[in-house]
Amino acid sequence: MNPPSVPPTLCRRALLETTIQVDRKKTGHRQAVIERLLEGFEWKFSTSITLLEFKATIIEACIFLHGVFRRSGSRFSDVLDAVTESQHRQQALRLHIIHNMVQITEGLFRNRNDRQERLAEIAYLQLENVIPQLYDWFSSPASVDQVLNDRIACTRAMEKPVKKVAKFETNLPRCIRDRNKRCQVEKVIRQHGPRLVKVLEPLATPSGEPNPNQFRRTLDVIQSVLANPKADLSHEDCRNAGDFLIGIEAEGHATEALSTNAREWEVVAKEMGMQFVHVKYPDERPWSR
Repeated sequence: MNPPSVPPTLCRRALLETTIQVDRKKTGHRQAVIERLLEGFEWKFSTSITLLEFKATIIEACIFLHGVFRRSGSRFSDVLDAVTESQHRQQALRLHIIHNMVQITEGLFRNRNDRQERLAEIAYLQLENVIPQLYDWFSSPASVDQVLNDRIACTRAMEKPVKKVAKFETNLPRCIRDRNKRCQVEKVIRQHGPRLVKVLEPLATPSGEPNPNQFRRTLDVIQSVLANPKADLSHEDCRNAGDFLIGIEAEGHATEALSTNAREWEVVAKEMGMQFVHVKYPDERPWSR
């Protein structure tokens, strides 16, 4: 059961959006900063769209690395080098997983000629446990008191990663209404879209520009649904409009929204009647040359 929209007391209720949930599974420093902040809240919430984004980021990166490490002839050092040199948008997250979630003991297999192959095997076997553990943690009492799922009820979010004989199934299959999709996202957008268009239009980059900002991406998704009664969004569309969809799911439940992303979330929080809490990590310093 979801908590009442109007709490009986002036208790503080925190919405934890995707950057916060991912950072809670990153370095101990970031986790410690967030946990200290959360001590001041009576309730902690996340949402179904946040879980969708969590699956599309950290869980998807783990599944990718699992597949790479388990390939025949894979060598741990080669995979690490390839990820380090890649230009992929998830490069930093993939490196974090290799360095912090895969536990390789120094000196392991040191005297074996096939050491790097054996380390790759250890890595993918560990990831087979890490992937379902991440998913289970998200909705557990160690993470939040509630995953709000009564408004949009994202189908993809509720699907636990499934491992077949050797590899994991597709983490996020394309959503098709009446086939593998039961959510209410289009209904919710039609209900809330007109007011959001008024908020987004002044902030969005012009339509058709080659580098649209996040407000433009969100606006395009909302307008596509408002203009088409048969619109059938898939998970990538929901992720393009993710911040505002998360805000809709938490509106009336959370009193404060926590995020490392001030640009979008200051706007979302204000529109949804929440106070914005900008989470920063002041002790982290960029490397200097």
